[in-house]
Amino acid sequence: MVNIDDWLNDRITERKSYVVASVGSSGTFEEPQQFVGEALAIKVAALAEGFSEKELLEACDGDVSGFVMIRLNRFMHHNWRGALSR
Repeated sequence: MVNIDDWLNDRITERKSYVVASVGSSGTFEEPQQFVGEALAIKVAALAEGFSEKELLEACDGDVSGFVMIRLNRFMHHNWRGALSR
């Protein structure tokens, strides 16, 4: 079985195009509440995959919505830097 950290990274990467959220004035996502639906989808998928809710919460430092937001901000920042270097 894959570890929860690798699994989370894969799921967030796979689902990034399904996220509907507004970017704040800083150019990043600023409100974790925008990611509640995405967090729920990840939780359901994690449970179906055999991970416990405790494992998921520990991997996300207790906040799945905030974790998803931070990861998506990193992804956006990485892609933005890559586009500038082309």
